Amino acid sequence: MQQVHKKPRKHHRFIKDRQGSALIEFALIGPIFLWLLIGIIEFGLMYFAGVLIESGTRSISRFAITGEQTDGKTREQAIRELFAKNTFGFIDMSKVKIVTTPLSSFTGTTLSEPGDENNFVDLNCNGIWDAQRDDAGQDSEVVAYTVSYRWDFITPLLGKILGKKDYHINLESKTVVQNEPYSDLPLAGCPS
Repeated sequence: MQQVHKKPRKHHRFIKDRQGSALIEFALIGPIFLWLLIGIIEFGLMYFAGVLIESGTRSISRFAITGEQTDGKTREQAIRELFAKNTFGFIDMSKVKIVTTPLSSFTGTTLSEPGDENNFVDLNCNGIWDAQRDDAGQDSEVVAYTVSYRWDFITPLLGKILGKKDYHINLESKTVVQNEPYSDLPLAGCPS
């Protein structure tokens, strides 16, 4: 009997040829790996920014409790400059919001004295009506420092995954401290 050799079909030749398989595998796995790598870098940078914001918040609260006045600057300006210095230029100061809120105590009640500017209860003995204050507080006063920073994602894909339509997340740090008694005002009660 005579053997008949069939000519191989073209598609069989491609199935047996393994030379392009690495390229096809990379085309399938490469984008996922690249996206994962970018995500790791993104979250690492975001975590680093959060650590810098926490550190900066602690630094400004330690500075502010002393009541120190810097020549030609308000305490708020000095606080902002100190925060910028402690974040080493990594944080864009145009996206930073620093809010200082004097409190009546550590319980979290904001110091908005009852009444109006003509008839009020002077809770902190400063002789003026403190309604909706936003300053670094006076001596012996409890003050909350809240620093918020708008972190814009490097890749919009991460924002979509996290459900953010405008591709940013707000990083926030808050600390509450009591100012040192740095003036001649009494510590408790108003002078008679």
